[in-house]
Amino acid sequence: MKRCLRLCMVLVTTLTSTILNAQNVSDNIKPRWMSHLPNSSSITYVFSTTVSSGRNQTELRDKNLDDFVADLGLEKGATVITEYSSSDYEHTIGENGSTANFSESTFSVSSTIKGEPVTFNAKVIDEYWRRLDSGDYLMTRLYARSPVDSKVKFDNIVKTDKYGGIGLWRSALVPGWGQMYKGSYVKGGLIMGGTVAFVGGALYTGLTRQDYLSKMDNTHNASTKQQYMTKANNMATGMYVCIGGLAALYIYNLVDAIVAPGARRIVVTGQGVTINL
Repeated sequence: MKRCLRLCMVLVTTLTSTILNAQNVSDNIKPRWMSHLPNSSSITYVFSTTVSSGRNQTELRDKNLDDFVADLGLEKGATVITEYSSSDYEHTIGENGSTANFSESTFSVSSTIKGEPVTFNAKVIDEYWRRLDSGDYLMTRLYARSPVDSKVKFDNIVKTDKYGGIGLWRSALVPGWGQMYKGSYVKGGLIMGGTVAFVGGALYTGLTRQDYLSKMDNTHNASTKQQYMTKANNMATGMYVCIGGLAALYIYNLVDAIVAPGARRIVVTGQGVTINL
């Protein structure tokens, strides 16, 4: 039984340590927009991603911008000139009863397709870096852009890694589900696995305890009764340890589902306005 108790304690310690370590690397979670592009609240502009690779992060930003334009068919060439111009403005965003001032920068692109001038404006929403084994960097950028030959005033587009009640009710139903929904698959899997382990441990020790009590009632040997009683008490201790570990893990699961950052996501509010050129 001492072995069972030690196993439960090791399980609690290992889960706690591993979950805390997973918390420390949550900033490395891939943004949600990499697998699910956000939806604009209007049809006046679209979101798109561009992936580029290179050895220098600073130069790679310029390369990614060129790749973004090239992806739209605005390819540079001997007779094609692409110019970028940026503009900054401030606006106020209201959320959850409070307001905050934000400044953002958009850029306009002027180029030619088959000799015809085209213009559109766009803005960088977010970017995600990853270093490859080769030493190069892989960068994915999220853009919002207007249709060609149009300019648009973009919606209020906010980046956030908070999920609030969305993660809470999932974790309340199935421990770890909220973490996995937020992109923390390792942490969510550990919480799910720990829950199953603690439930299994509580069931095993509880059923074994009942078996020892049943055997104790069916024997008249005082020494044997005492042995069964000791084993039953040990199993009861193990059951309480597992139940306590399960309760602590469940509470941690709920708190983490609310406060821990998840994969960055994009929140869009307001309505864009298109200006035809």
